[in-house]
Amino acid sequence: MQTKRNKFKEVSYFSKVPLFNRNAFLLFFILCMTMIEIIILEQIKRTEISIFLTLLIFTLTALFIKKWIISKIQFEKTPYKKLKQFIHDNKLYESEVREVGTLKNGSPKKKTIVYNSVYFSYQL
Repeated sequence: MQTKRNKFKEVSYFSKVPLFNRNAFLLFFILCMTMIEIIILEQIKRTEISIFLTLLIFTLTALFIKKWIISKIQFEKTPYKKLKQFIHDNKLYESEVREVGTLKNGSPKKKTIVYNSVYFSYQL
């Protein structure tokens, strides 16, 4: 009999949103599908096949976007998102303002740097 292991996910101010839930991932996927379609359509001379492939790629893209939107909605309800928001709202991190360079007019350019954060874990 196999025992189920408890997996924990750690969340802090430094935690990144999972790749599938990022907007850039969606844009990258749509760009790739568009490029694939352009390459395929340049190779095919028959109209029926090109129409079929265009519909197939549009369908696959629509299914992917639907799955991405559903996962984005579900992600908003996860403990990960809530804990990350809790850390940010309650300022459970240490930060300081540092000079990172100078502006064109000679005044110092300042940036807030977070160097320490509380860590929470939740069970998956």
